[in-house]
Amino acid sequence: MADDHTKGWWTAFRDELSASALDLAEFEHHAVSLRTVELLIVPGLLQTEEYAHAVFSGAITERPTVEIDAAVRHRMRRQQILARPEPPELEVLLHESALRIRYGDRRVMREQLASLAAVSHRENVTIRVAPFTAPTVTSSVQPFTYAGGPVPQLDTVQVNNAFDVAFLDAIAQLETYRALVKAMRDAALDSSHSRSLIHAIAKEM
Repeated sequence: MADDHTKGWWTAFRDELSASALDLAEFEHHAVSLRTVELLIVPGLLQTEEYAHAVFSGAITERPTVEIDAAVRHRMRRQQILARPEPPELEVLLHESALRIRYGDRRVMREQLASLAAVSHRENVTIRVAPFTAPTVTSSVQPFTYAGGPVPQLDTVQVNNAFDVAFLDAIAQLETYRALVKAMRDAALDSSHSRSLIHAIAKEM
């Protein structure tokens, strides 16, 4: 857990962003570990500022510039949990599609992929990629983050959908999402080969 003086920083955004955005920041803040599965996009905790801006700007529902700017600032602030004295362990399981779908121009994508490869060297970060050649596991997977609490009874899953986020903590739900994490792990390359794939895709941009 972060020091008390940083607790609740997300409340400064309550007049600019949705309650679910604030809930997400609090969810991450209290996690001991985070296991994120993404299929079509780089996870918010690892996005560069320009990539994040392109993501928000390209949403189907148009948002005012001031709201997009607030969302990007909030996303960048969320990332600070990875650099705190006792950071959560972050495991990111990506499908190759997330590395190839372009948000922003080629330069933005190259810089995002370079940042992803660099972050993968951090001691508390593991990034693994399921390539197109991997067995299909994506048909039953929505983007989600499994947060480990101080004890297993406090584990929670955050699931993204087209309109909002949902937080799940029933025992049966947690078991289902643990199984999905395992399926993605089984389909993914190891960390070293994943990093090589990220570099290779960046060169194609």
